[in-house]
Amino acid sequence: KLTNNPELLQKGKYISDSFLGLIKQKIKRGQPIVIPPVVYEISRVTHIKPYEVINQQLQRSGSELRAQPGVVDMLKDRDEVREHQALKEILYRPFTSNINNVANAAGQKVGRIRIGTEGYADVVSLARQTGFKAPNVAAAIWAHETGYGKFMSGRNNLFNIKSTDGTGPTTMTKEYDQNNRAYTTSAQWRTYEAPSQSVDDFMKFISKYPGVAEAQTPRELVTALHSGNYATDPEYVRRVVGVMSSYGVNPDAPFMQYSGPPTRDPNHSSSTLQHVYNVGNIGWGSTGPHLDTKQVDNENTPENEEGQFFHYKDPEIMEYIFADDPELGLIPIGDAPMTGSWESHTKRGSNGYDYGFEGGVKILIKPPARVVYSQTTSHGDTMMIVELPSGRRFKFHHGTAA
Repeated sequence: KLTNNPELLQKGKYISDSFLGLIKQKIKRGQPIVIPPVVYEISRVTHIKPYEVINQQLQRSGSELRAQPGVVDMLKDRDEVREHQALKEILYRPFTSNINNVANAAGQKVGRIRIGTEGYADVVSLARQTGFKAPNVAAAIWAHETGYGKFMSGRNNLFNIKSTDGTGPTTMTKEYDQNNRAYTTSAQWRTYEAPSQSVDDFMKFISKYPGVAEAQTPRELVTALHSGNYATDPEYVRRVVGVMSSYGVNPDAPFMQYSGPPTRDPNHSSSTLQHVYNVGNIGWGSTGPHLDTKQVDNENTPENEEGQFFHYKDPEIMEYIFADDPELGLIPIGDAPMTGSWESHTKRGSNGYDYGFEGGVKILIKPPARVVYSQTTSHGDTMMIVELPSGRRFKFHHGTAA
């Protein structure tokens, strides 16, 4: 009946009263709604979006509450996503990591911060959307204060900011006195309903520190915070700056205005491409000179990305991995001819591509892309793993390290 007459959704009961009651509670509390399979089935036969199916049933019950579109529904209609088939395919793989990657690439807020190195891009994304002039500083402070999201003292407290109104959980924490001697004391911590609220509060909180508004570089801003006793650790500036530097951030570069996708933000990044690899024809299974490239797992994320599909001209690969070819010039590696397709690799029991370069061609990466692993194999070639800003990792084979 629904297939021929979708308007019946506003008249008949297709979702139980008990489940509608649960949905109403979650809407009132601002909590995410877990959509049951029956709603997806109704959506499929009526061509009505799942959250709209719920809203029509809420309307039928007399409720004025309405569900909001989920992250996937909002992202799939963004121009930045519609124009890139690769982003759409990533989005529809049901991993939080994939949804966050697409949200960051499209310049949208993420619903949660991933634990581990992938979370750095999430915090940068949220900080940029508050208008904060130093999103990489915020991400580096998050990484340092919480161990890349592992140790938050209060709910969604991304920067471990202490509570001043007597509310929030109490834990023990380490501080330093005027003589740089460490001591342990108790402290209460702020809590937030969402990560974005924590970022908003962080921006307001640090604005009161002398020198923050005047700071022209990331190092100057972190130094101003430390001088104002935002943190008492005598090594605070060195440690936070060290986190930024590991992501290719130049801590002494002046702040610049940028309005593009945060994962491609050139702000503070070194403009110098780094020569990291040389194409070769070395090692077991090599079929001639080429750059053998496969996606591998990032052990810092909950998902297993080993062997996941990616496009030959993956947008992020095109943005961060280059080749200095004597005939083609300096090009993104995806502009080279394909000498080994995904299908040919699959038949051999692997997932990846062969990028068609001659032996000796230099492979370069643009920060904040970085090398996270490099090891000479027993066959004489170098296995190198490069991590892109989104946290995805790609492995090179059959060549040598620069």
